[in-house]
Amino acid sequence: MGVDVNDHLYLGTGLADDPVARTLNSRLDVGLGVAENVTVDASFGTISRGGHQYWTLGATYAFSDAFSATLAWHDTSIDKGRAVLSLDYAVSPR
Repeated sequence: MGVDVNDHLYLGTGLADDPVARTLNSRLDVGLGVAENVTVDASFGTISRGGHQYWTLGATYAFSDAFSATLAWHDTSIDKGRAVLSLDYAVSPR
């Protein structure tokens, strides 16, 4: 869940509860459009069971309305971080 603060800034949050496992996952997100086709995104979250944190920092380049590439660094307080390159292609039925 989030809100576009203006044309360039997005603020969001996520909350997931698993009552069976007694685990709560909470997250804050921010996205900033730095150029016409480029956005920079960051998130920080915590997981109550085990008490660890996780964070992500990345950038997305939109080649078109349907195709984009994202390079992001994902890290946690309990594991080594890693870089992830994602390619996204969206199709819509007519």
